Amino acid sequence: IGELQALIEGDPSINGTQPGRRNNGTRLRVVPATVTYLSLEIRIQVAPGGDPPTVRALVKSAVVDFLASLAPGQRLVLSDLTARLVKVPYLFSHRIVTPSDDYQPESSRHRLATTPDMVDVQ
Repeated sequence: IGELQALIEGDPSINGTQPGRRNNGTRLRVVPATVTYLSLEIRIQVAPGGDPPTVRALVKSAVVDFLASLAPGQRLVLSDLTARLVKVPYLFSHRIVTPSDDYQPESSRHRLATTPDMVDVQ
């Protein structure tokens, strides 16, 4: 955040090489996005030869990583999450129970996130 703020403000002492992007007489402040935490419930079937606890942990990790990759204001599209989950080794099939539909953050200033504890994989 500090780096973005410095880029916007610029530095006039460096011979015009970093002029900044803010207009004179205006103020612009960079702030982190407000996080909206989601709970997810996913039913899985483990492929033969797979270790169920390991596959559950990999699914949780994949969901957390996927939501962390979403930009502020970007909606959770369940088909995109499904595309990520099919790459989990030994995951034979899955069904996303909750949320039942795509999820849009409250505004462009909110970003979606979750934690492993908030992802129920059964």
